[in-house]
Amino acid sequence: MSQEEAYWELSHWAGTLTQLAEAARIAEQEVQALVPFPKDYDPDAPGYDEERHGEYLRARTAHEVSVTINESDGYASHLDGLDGLATRPDHTLARIESIVIKTGGRGLPSAEIRLRRNGGLLIEINGPDRNWVAGLRHQLEVALKPKYRLHAPFGSEPLNFFIIGMVGFFVVFLGLDLALHYGSIDTTESERVIISLGAAVLWALACGALGWASAKRTEVLSDDGVPRYEKWRRRVLGWAGAVILGIVGTAIYSFASG
Repeated sequence: MSQEEAYWELSHWAGTLTQLAEAARIAEQEVQALVPFPKDYDPDAPGYDEERHGEYLRARTAHEVSVTINESDGYASHLDGLDGLATRPDHTLARIESIVIKTGGRGLPSAEIRLRRNGGLLIEINGPDRNWVAGLRHQLEVALKPKYRLHAPFGSEPLNFFIIGMVGFFVVFLGLDLALHYGSIDTTESERVIISLGAAVLWALACGALGWASAKRTEVLSDDGVPRYEKWRRRVLGWAGAVILGIVGTAIYSFASG
């Protein structure tokens, strides 16, 4: 029987074990529906029906589910089903290096979900026809879609943040220095340098923090956890808002006090 294949890969992924288990359940149900056990067949009953026994063995292989979890200390755990996948304690999630979930078998309808610590998420689907494969792929894409942004739109690589941070540093420094020099605010040269340099350094630090947060490609979160980039994005936005409000407030106070 010819097999259709589909691959889906995300270089960045963050989600929960519950999310992985739910996606694997979908794959398990779809494969089992496609390769059911023969009706009214008991492999232990007297007599032997070669054709029906072959169907039984094929279905048993297609219904197999295996889960392998590798940890950073070299320990690996193996599960014969999905029941124990989502019950892992939260404090052990940071030790996970990879998770491999397989359902089905070689030459049969199958689906494999591979999660790698520094490689994101990879899904491989094999099935008898294109429509079935495409349908299962869509279901898994929906089930495994990250709930939060995992890096800035331009920041899939930390180098991008470095370039933006350095270019922005000089733009902010020179732009603010010139604005203060030719503006109506009376400042000395040393004051202009301090203000401009301070703003430029803050810009560079913000880019550095977001670049560091975006560098983490794979995260297994608790059910209420938030990815590292999202945490730092909120912190940087909060910090930027506080700085802007402080500058505006100072300017208003200076103008009002004459």
